[in-house]
Amino acid sequence: MKNPISTRPGKLAVCSLVVLLCIVAGVIVYQHNMKVPSTTLTATQTLRDFLDGIESRNVNKTIPYVYDARFPTTSQLNTFYTKQFEIPAANLSSYKIVGTQTESQNEVLVTVELKFENNNTVLQTFRVKKLNGSWKVYIPLDGENN
Repeated sequence: MKNPISTRPGKLAVCSLVVLLCIVAGVIVYQHNMKVPSTTLTATQTLRDFLDGIESRNVNKTIPYVYDARFPTTSQLNTFYTKQFEIPAANLSSYKIVGTQTESQNEVLVTVELKFENNNTVLQTFRVKKLNGSWKVYIPLDGENN
């Protein structure tokens, strides 16, 4: 039985070119896909760190991960979270990340199921943005689109 590729010398070159193009396309797709998950993972970790601070009611572990447009100074932010942690119904008992959506390399939406000590459960989507080189949970001004 004849080898069909050996009967046509040009066919071997075409097959080699097709294989090479498939490899190059695969590498390009892989590199593109690797950028999105690392962005998503970094943003998600920032949100986890923020929520861990809230869950432990530790202001110092919470505020490094948040940009809250409602409070222009760290002192105001600190006072707000300190007061929030004193409200029993507002105490976060657990959370579960249920979804992510990458908006850009600098912005990810993370949807979380929040469970509070009063057994209320809330589904909340947080916007996590890269601001001045650091990922922050972005809390907008009241009425502003987050």
